[in-house]
Amino acid sequence: MIDSRAIKIGLGGALAVIVLSFVVSFGFYSNRILPGVKVNGVNVGGLTKPAAQKLLEQELAQYQTKELLVQYNKTTLRIPISALKPQLAGNAAEFAYSYGRTGSPGEQFHARARSLVNRPTMVTAYSYDSSALTPFALQVDEDVNKPVANAALSFDGGQVVVSPSQPGRRLDIGLLAREVGQYLGRSQDGLLTAPTYLVEATIDEDTLAAAQQQATKLTSAPLTVTAGSTSRTVDQSTILGWLSVTAQSYATDMATGNLMGFYRLPTEEVADSHLDPGRVESFAQSLAKSVNTEPQDAGLTIQDGKVVVASPSRDGLQLDVAKATQQIITALNQGTTGQTLALATKVAKPAVYEGNLDQLGIKELIGEGVSYFPGSSRDRITNVAVGTRRYQNVLIKPGQTFSFGAQLGDVGPAQGYKPSLVIIGTKEEKQYGGGLCQVSSTLYRAALTAGLPIVQRTNHAFAINEFYTQPYGVPGVDATVYYPAVDLKFKNDTPGYILIQTNMQGTTLKFDLYGTKVKSGRIRGPEFISGSMDATQPSHTVFYRDVLDLNGNVTKTDTVHTYYKSSKDFTVVESKQFN
Repeated sequence: MIDSRAIKIGLGGALAVIVLSFVVSFGFYSNRILPGVKVNGVNVGGLTKPAAQKLLEQELAQYQTKELLVQYNKTTLRIPISALKPQLAGNAAEFAYSYGRTGSPGEQFHARARSLVNRPTMVTAYSYDSSALTPFALQVDEDVNKPVANAALSFDGGQVVVSPSQPGRRLDIGLLAREVGQYLGRSQDGLLTAPTYLVEATIDEDTLAAAQQQATKLTSAPLTVTAGSTSRTVDQSTILGWLSVTAQSYATDMATGNLMGFYRLPTEEVADSHLDPGRVESFAQSLAKSVNTEPQDAGLTIQDGKVVVASPSRDGLQLDVAKATQQIITALNQGTTGQTLALATKVAKPAVYEGNLDQLGIKELIGEGVSYFPGSSRDRITNVAVGTRRYQNVLIKPGQTFSFGAQLGDVGPAQGYKPSLVIIGTKEEKQYGGGLCQVSSTLYRAALTAGLPIVQRTNHAFAINEFYTQPYGVPGVDATVYYPAVDLKFKNDTPGYILIQTNMQGTTLKFDLYGTKVKSGRIRGPEFISGSMDATQPSHTVFYRDVLDLNGNVTKTDTVHTYYKSSKDFTVVESKQFN
């Protein structure tokens, strides 16, 4: 028989040996990290906290010279570990020292027992900047990424065919970040495989079965559409492109109703196919560019003090895009391809035509301006004449802000202009259209006498007395233009249209404005505030424009200051291109 007393004595002795070993062993480790403790794979057992911290920092510096290798497809991406900015926690050694010294007595005993039998204990004290991994992850994803391809319909060989679906592939960026963190946590380098996942197609070949039948019906023949004088044939491939196919999931029926509360019902994918109104409308809008014609206003002029038609008006044509879109969809759904479909159009009436002259309000002279330019060169006179023609019979709508430069258009030899002097910056040089400011200044004076609001006006840089002084005797009622930077603008704030009439006789230019007279403008001045008629000296003039009602009462007075520089500040530059 086994002596139970002997067994107790043996167990007690073994326990005494273990306790003695703990006392002896851990007396040495009273201020040291317990044996077997590793931080990020680095053994720091038996070291003091300062020594452990120094060792860990040395190991981190060495670790940062290594690389992580991410393998994908047939490519390997090298990520310098230093680029991930790994950091050692400031209390890493303290964290390692606390192993076996914190927790309940039982937990401490268990931890020390593991250390005693030299079982490695891992402690993670590294962190890294996950955002630093992003550019590397995106580089991998760009190469790994394979877009999913749904099954699709196409028109080939005179029939609708189905192209098969293909699953896609994406990089699992979250899993990659976790695996990189695990590598860093063990101070590992080397190769890891990029984790990916499949992206299934939402529309497969079976799902398209019903849609294929509908597409075959829609594309039985081309569709010819007409609008006005425009005709266009839409081929079957284009019609098929108007068909929108999306997948929808439907639950299948189950006989056991109670199970429905416990299990997800099985589903099947079906295709919802229909002609996309947006795609058809885009086609109609494109067609409208060929169909639409703008209405042409009647050209007007003044004869014997009355407005008459100088050139007839012309109706325009517009495709009714909304109705045309619906017509096309209805015809295709009804299977009427192969026929010619006349699309809806609507007539676009001009704003000014023979039947509404009496409603335009053009019935009397409301303003006039005149200027004189004797001594102008032949080329300058030509430019004034060519520019003046751009404003003959021009209509200004009620409420419209009229732009001299926008109406003028291009200025060059193709329009008949000649090179003549213009002021640019601090120079005078020849350019095509020099002298057009004679036209703008004359129109400016007409707008002033009509009492119209002046929205934008710029005077010449220096006084040009020979062209812009008369009939006032003092400079200051001029308006220069260099479109688009410098422009003359005024607003038609009368209740009716304004019709511009021009008249050029020799070196005298006149502008007349016809419309509905509700006010007038009276110019007082200009007069010198400083300076004189000597253009070589700077000067400052001022004039006043009174706006009067039909009874002659002043309702508003505008004060217009004009500042001129000395003409000696501007140098005449010969333009070699015109010599």
